[in-house]
Amino acid sequence: QVKKAIQRGTRIVVIKGVRRVGKTSLMRVIFRELDEIKVFLDGRKWGDGWELMDKALEVIHEEVNPHYKALKNLTSVALGPLTVGISASIPPEKVIDKELRQKRKRAIIFIDE
Repeated sequence: QVKKAIQRGTRIVVIKGVRRVGKTSLMRVIFRELDEIKVFLDGRKWGDGWELMDKALEVIHEEVNPHYKALKNLTSVALGPLTVGISASIPPEKVIDKELRQKRKRAIIFIDE
């Protein structure tokens, strides 16, 4: 039912239940089976919702924009005596949304805990 809801385009799906019944395992199985741009995050590792969403957007942007993925760890380029500083930043959500629409893709964020 969860997988069908995601495939239908349901915007938010919540899986809840008592401890140790398999909620995370269910999410991981669905995550592996979906052929979409997706990110799986452990909510306990991030200080607040903003940090969590920043990380999700970064992972999504890496998938959508190969230039960002290539440049994100590059800080400078030296050409002889000239050094040029480079910084790859995560664009605003609207830019990522536009990139997804252009590629006719959607991104699915799984947040555990």
